[in-house]
Amino acid sequence: MNTGSGPPDDLQEIWRAQSKREDVSMILLLLQEKQRSLRDLIEGQDLAEYLVSLALAPLTAWAAWKARAPIVQFGFGIMTLMLVASTAIIRVSERGTARFRNIDSSIVEYHRRLLQSYDTRIRFLKSVKFWYAIPLFVGAGLVLRPLFERNLPAPWDIVVLAGLLLIPWLGVRHMNDVRRVGELRRRRDEVQSLLEEMDRE
Repeated sequence: MNTGSGPPDDLQEIWRAQSKREDVSMILLLLQEKQRSLRDLIEGQDLAEYLVSLALAPLTAWAAWKARAPIVQFGFGIMTLMLVASTAIIRVSERGTARFRNIDSSIVEYHRRLLQSYDTRIRFLKSVKFWYAIPLFVGAGLVLRPLFERNLPAPWDIVVLAGLLLIPWLGVRHMNDVRRVGELRRRRDEVQSLLEEMDRE
């Protein structure tokens, strides 16, 4: 008489193997959907950055050409260079994030590559306040410096100008380091939980 404590028969083994394959296939489909979702998120964010940079760059270039004071010309020049350079930097970063399709590897490797894509994007967003925002606002500070110098006594002209530039810099930091990175970390945790769920099974 075959009891429940005995070894499983061939039919049970086949059923378990089939169930495991279905679970792995489902997790792989979920990971692929997470990858597509990440690509859509990145492309949407980057498109907005492209539009802003490419719309402002001609204006700052025209302002640099029309300006008479060298410091103002220099400030607008820095802003123009930063706006143009940012489109190239964003493009390179976008191409390096989640740019793998149906890789021929295990689900663990696919999972690792997807987590790496999240980490790469998070590092990029946390760096924006340094390589992009600081030079851009330094350029803006040079443009505004003569105006504040004429209307405020020293050292209040520099203090007020620095304070006004600090506000948008903090806005850039909050948008990237808090809002965007927070969303990416939430999604990354969901991806991590998929593999942990598979390991438990």
